[in-house]
Amino acid sequence: MIPHVKRHLIKYHEDDRAQRLQDIYQTGMQDGQINISYVNATEHCVGWHYHTKQTEYWFVVKGALKVGLVSSHAQAGEKGNKDVAPDEIAQGTAVEFEYLSDKNLQILEIPPNVYHGYRALIPGTILMYYITEKYEKVSKYDDERVPIGYFGEDWGTPNK
Repeated sequence: MIPHVKRHLIKYHEDDRAQRLQDIYQTGMQDGQINISYVNATEHCVGWHYHTKQTEYWFVVKGALKVGLVSSHAQAGEKGNKDVAPDEIAQGTAVEFEYLSDKNLQILEIPPNVYHGYRALIPGTILMYYITEKYEKVSKYDDERVPIGYFGEDWGTPNK
C-alpha cells in the first residue's frame, strides 16, 4: 500500500431489525460519528429514546421512514426547559410524525431532549445518521427510553 494511506475496519452489528455499520469515519472524527443502518423489517418500530447531550442528523439514502417525535419538555410549560418525568409527558402529549425518503431528500435534525423512533415503510431502507457524540464514550450512557406505545401513538399506515 502507498505510504500514509491507511485502511480502517468498520464496526458491524446485526440483529433481527437491521444491519448497522457503526462509526464509519472513526479515525477522522474525534467527537461525533456516522452510522448506517440497513432496515429490513417494516412490521416493527425502533425507538422511543432521547439524549440529553447528543444531536442526531438523519438522512434516508434509500427507502422511507416514518419518524415519531415527542419533546421531553412538552409539558414543562412556564418552567422553561426543565425535564418532566416520562409519565407526565405520556398524558395528552401528541406524537408528531415526519416522513423521510429517497424521494423527498432532506436531513432531519433531532436535538437533545426529543424522544424519537422510527418504522421503515419499505423493506431495505437505508438510514445514514450523524451523531454529535461518540457512542462508546457518551451516547451509550446518554439515553433515556420508554417502550413503543407509551405515548398512545399509532405507527400504522392510516386509511384515507
